[in-house]
Amino acid sequence: MSDPGAITGRAAARSLPTPPTDRTETTPADATPAPSSPDREIDRVADLQARARPRRTSVHSRPSTALQAIRDTPHARSPGDLEIRVRSFHFAREFSGFHGDGRGFSTRPEDTSRVNSSVVVHEGDAGFDKDIAAGGFSNASRSVVPMPISEGVGLPHVDAALTEYARDHVRVQVHAAGANPLVLASPDADVHGDISMTRLDAHRVQVDFRFEGDAFPNAEAFVRDHAGNAVFLGVHALMTEHSIADLPGDPRVPMMTGSVVIRKDAEGVIEGVELNGELISCDEWNAVFTAQSPGNADYRPDRVP
Repeated sequence: MSDPGAITGRAAARSLPTPPTDRTETTPADATPAPSSPDREIDRVADLQARARPRRTSVHSRPSTALQAIRDTPHARSPGDLEIRVRSFHFAREFSGFHGDGRGFSTRPEDTSRVNSSVVVHEGDAGFDKDIAAGGFSNASRSVVPMPISEGVGLPHVDAALTEYARDHVRVQVHAAGANPLVLASPDADVHGDISMTRLDAHRVQVDFRFEGDAFPNAEAFVRDHAGNAVFLGVHALMTEHSIADLPGDPRVPMMTGSVVIRKDAEGVIEGVELNGELISCDEWNAVFTAQSPGNADYRPDRVP
């Protein structure tokens, strides 16, 4: 795909290793504070999902793959696990009559999203395993205008396939989609990912990626290890022309594209990103993305087409 370290797209990292110093745009002024207990929120969502009528929650694999289908999003739990997480969210507190997520770009697990999906790939001493896991969930949706149903939890679906496999290389194609549970026949918010992971040596993995979709709402993608360390792959900011009217159909608008070399220690813990032979720490690399505005200056969250 691209050269390692190159990131392109509307909201890409454009200068490294020095990240922006002004981070006033990281979170909107009207952002809501992060939940105090992410585990409690996840448990509450899981309970609501269990009682809800299933909505196309599925994980599919090609016959050649061994894909574990689970209801909630899988996590990197063991040394060697690499979790590719993609979240669709809206940065504003309110948009088009609904509550948004009220935040900027982040890798924090407690931050909410409209669609939260992940794929976990395991890299052992001899290379990649053929078994992968995929799944997704949504945080609660709430309306800010009178509606027959004012709160609900959607059940997104995640389709994933291992399309290329070798001990030193895997390619995964994933489609995550979820609809507004408060609106009858609401169109899905779609994100398609084409992700290749190449094992350069025992401590370095190159991730080439391309994400496409509706271009609404925001999106962010990152890789996390079993210890909780994460590095961004890319982010997608909302521009003036983006609105809820972009959701019908599946236009596959380019959202995030690039290539990143991730360096890990002997225990599989991510140390940072390698760029031109230099190690960029997780914090320094991620600061480039969290400092970016999730919407341009002319974007109106209350715009209803």
